[in-house]
Amino acid sequence: MGKTTVAQYVYNDARIEAHFDLRGWVCVWDRSDEAELTREILQSIGGADDALYDVGLASLERLQERLEELVAMKRFLLVLDDVWVDEGKTEQENRGMWNKVLGPLKCAASGSKILVTSRMRLVAEVLNSTHVVPLDGLGSNDCWLLLMKAALGGGTIDIPPDLQGIGRALAAKLKGSPLAAKAVGQMLRNTRSPQKWRTMLDTDICDNIIIPSLQLSYQHLPGHLQRCFAYCSLFPSTWRFDRYKLVKIWIALGFIQPSTTEEKRVEGLGQEYFDDLLSRSFFQTANKGQQTYYFLDDLMYDLARHFSAHDCMKIDEGIPVVIPHTVRHLSVSTDHLPQLKRKCRLGRLRTLLVLKSSSLSSSYFPSKLLAEFKNLRVLYLTDSDIVELPETISQLVHLHYLALCCVTNKLPKCIYRLRYPELQHMPVLLFHGNHPGGIGKICYT
Repeated sequence: MGKTTVAQYVYNDARIEAHFDLRGWVCVWDRSDEAELTREILQSIGGADDALYDVGLASLERLQERLEELVAMKRFLLVLDDVWVDEGKTEQENRGMWNKVLGPLKCAASGSKILVTSRMRLVAEVLNSTHVVPLDGLGSNDCWLLLMKAALGGGTIDIPPDLQGIGRALAAKLKGSPLAAKAVGQMLRNTRSPQKWRTMLDTDICDNIIIPSLQLSYQHLPGHLQRCFAYCSLFPSTWRFDRYKLVKIWIALGFIQPSTTEEKRVEGLGQEYFDDLLSRSFFQTANKGQQTYYFLDDLMYDLARHFSAHDCMKIDEGIPVVIPHTVRHLSVSTDHLPQLKRKCRLGRLRTLLVLKSSSLSSSYFPSKLLAEFKNLRVLYLTDSDIVELPETISQLVHLHYLALCCVTNKLPKCIYRLRYPELQHMPVLLFHGNHPGGIGKICYT
């Protein structure tokens, strides 16, 4: 969040300029060629002549010799902006590549610094960083100040009161993103018409400005991680994820496909998927007592919703006229359950997440309705009002994951038949009460 902007403030500070003999800035992005990176560093620091900088006219060894000569006994600051790891290489290979590129800098004077910005936590490990500074989003007032500065320049003294009010409303929609604040401000640059500002306020800022700024992070994800991340939009924006339960859901849906059928291997691979997303800052951590939970911040949640729109749908404010035929994963409150059959073909769904209704609703899942979910793999009722399931639960032969809450003895005895002999992963039952005899015939946690 604003990594490059913070680095620019540091780099351009007059005290920094006076302190270092040499300064250089390299936008790395997806570069992973050792010679190309060395050329970029040389050119940025200012020691590369044309012959050396031209691609192919100097070997890596010659470039590194020149870089070593340039920084010898001098104090430098080098900013490596927007660094990624090469997905086609192992962590050790990435580490080796960077060790080679940065090797010539070791002969510099004491006090030399390399400042790295990245969207991936793994980069800090690969580059052996000594100090990591996570950046949160801007506060509402700071976001407003940045927006107004980009739009009107200078301070806030001469800003008309009506524009101040609209500006604060705009800042609230930017969700702490400095990139979005600057982009919106530049669109309104030197414009003092309240009508034009209100038009911007009515614009879908999330889809038109914020999402495009985050797309690169998503597009850098391998396909299997894109699917796992986008699926998380099915849950409410304030949801706190238990990583182990989330991985079990991914497994149940077939998102994790290892080369072996050993369940331990599948679970382990799922945890690797989660750790990969965590290292790229798609998840944030939160602690409650001794328990660690994970969540999507506002921007990541919007990103997940954007890329999951074709197959995930969350119904939280009234049921839509039509549920698209492409939707395979559905989140709905209990009071909307009875209306689902008229809105979509329930046999298409793979996930049904039922949440507690804000109004009084039935605690029983309608028998005929439940039977319609013939291909359901995940039925998540933990946070719903439902405490009683009908006999038709046994007809959901593809069900891999079942999560229940507030269960008494109202579960049908046939529930143990859910064990499907061809499944590698049995249904997971989460109980917060008594469970029926015979439940031991299936796996539960």
